[in-house]
Amino acid sequence: MESLELLKQSKFPFAELIGLRLTGAAPDRVAAELVVREELCTNPAVLHGGAMMALADSLGAYATLLNLNGGRTTTTIE
Repeated sequence: MESLELLKQSKFPFAELIGLRLTGAAPDRVAAELVVREELCTNPAVLHGGAMMALADSLGAYATLLNLNGGRTTTTIE
């Protein structure tokens, strides 16, 4: 299965909530777009740092998923 299709079939609820849209994917590169809308901004109309970090964190998670093999998974602090 192609990398981009694999990622699009995976559920990343928070990335979906903020509106992240994947535009390209390979094991060494993941590309996405995020529309800067009012709900993600500080005042005046500047993308909130937390939204920027959520974008970066989501891209890192997508790249990690593409580079896992043999049925391996990741862990969290839970």
